[in-house]
Amino acid sequence: MAFVPLLEVDLKEILCLKETRVVRNDNCVAYRGRVLQIPPQRHRIHYVRAEVEVREYEDGRLAVFHDRLRLGLYGPDGRLEQASGRAREAA
Repeated sequence: MAFVPLLEVDLKEILCLKETRVVRNDNCVAYRGRVLQIPPQRHRIHYVRAEVEVREYEDGRLAVFHDRLRLGLYGPDGRLEQASGRAREAA
């Protein structure tokens, strides 16, 4: 059997810890002792009571997703590094 490369697959999005959380009334998510504040989104006012997925990557950074939309990317300390962006289809 020959080696076949995975095309357009972001292994970082597959090989990470994923946990579901419910957004609090202050538009924040609690995750392992950190509070991740969801930044303002242009397509939705808030995510209060919405189920989101928190992903923890190998380098310690975190991301909060609602469906395939990344709401924010955070450093290991929980500080926002980058606001929303689309996730890749492999996720």
